[in-house]
Amino acid sequence: IPPTIGQKNLEMEQLVNLVSADSVAYFIQALQDMQTRYALADNRFEVASWIKDTFLRFGISNAHLEEFTWNGTQQYNVVATIEGSQSPNEYIVVGGHHDSITYTQPLVFAPGADDNASGTVAALETARVLMTANYQPKCSIRFVTFAAEEFGLHGSHYNAEQALQENLN
Repeated sequence: IPPTIGQKNLEMEQLVNLVSADSVAYFIQALQDMQTRYALADNRFEVASWIKDTFLRFGISNAHLEEFTWNGTQQYNVVATIEGSQSPNEYIVVGGHHDSITYTQPLVFAPGADDNASGTVAALETARVLMTANYQPKCSIRFVTFAAEEFGLHGSHYNAEQALQENLN
């Protein structure tokens, strides 16, 4: 028997109630504290690894770095997937980019709270809430934070190309 609309709304309300302003603020501050997340900065592996490790702490054991080359540098998307129970080969993608830029000294200071720590944190907090609730989606939910987006959406393009090559739905 399928759940009624009221039951679905209650489930969604319970998930929304798990969203924490403190958690969101903590993740944004942690990303800002890295000082820069500029795609050409030396800390780009450290930034991506921190995000991957955060997904792992939530219990998403398949979190990994998706490495690609852009502009002669190694870049790292972060991918973490909660597998679906009924349609594991169908995916919903939740993402944001983790790189940032300023036009003064981006190698030194580009904290990017709103561009785009907020997008990365939306993916992180959604994953945290779903894992905290032991939520089991029907289709897979793939969380991706993209690298090298400030220069022309390179990380998301690479990720989409990989999905196409793997024939992901």
